[in-house]
Order: sequence, then structure tokens, then C-alpha cells
Amino acid sequence: ADAGYESGSKNVYLPSRQNWSYVLYIQSVYVQLLKTTGTYCVLAFTDLSQLLVFGWFVPTVIVFMGIIARIWLLCQTLTEKVVSSYNKIYLCREMFEPSASGWSEPLLAPLLCSTTKVQPKLVE
Repeated sequence: ADAGYESGSKNVYLPSRQNWSYVLYIQSVYVQLLKTTGTYCVLAFTDLSQLLVFGWFVPTVIVFMGIIARIWLLCQTLTEKVVSSYNKIYLCREMFEPSASGWSEPLLAPLLCSTTKVQPKLVE
């Protein structure tokens, strides 16, 4: 039998509010990690663009800039998806009953936003 479902009956057990709070906490930490990684990508891209202006290691710099751009795009896309998921779960979290345990919930942000995008400054 699957976890949360008894064979032969129609009873389905939903996760408690604490489970959803834990998922939200993990998602908020994941968003912080993605935003930090995106910021490092922008800084690295800026440094590499300065090397490109000086004409140093042009083929290597172009390859690294392409890799960094892909990592940055992946971080931005994942951030948007995780923030959307977080906000939806946060809004419906109160529908679930808390379990009788001594577990205290972590502090959660009411809603996350993914609008903090840092754009690289290109050197002319």
C-alpha cells in the first residue's frame, strides 16, 4: 500500500501543516541560494567582460561568459518557479491541520518575490 493510503478503503491521509512549513522553509533557503548564485554570475560576467575589452584570453573568456550566462539564466528561471510554488503553498497552508507535536515552525516570509534581478554592467 502507498504511504498515506490504506488499501481497501477510501481514506487518504494528508500531510500536516508542519510538513508544509518545512517544505516552505527549504524552498525559501533554496531561493536565497539561487539569488546568491545569480549575483555571483553577474559579478563574474562583469569581470570577464573587462578581460574581453583588454583583449586577454578572448576564446577562453567567450566560453566562460557563455557558461556563466547559462547558469545565470537557469538560476533566474528556477527562482521564478520556486517562488511561484512557495507563494501558492503558503496561501493554502492554513487549510491543513497541525499535528499534535512539540515541533515549532520556522519563521517564514509571508510571500516571496523574484524581482531582485541584477543586470551586468558592460564596459565600453
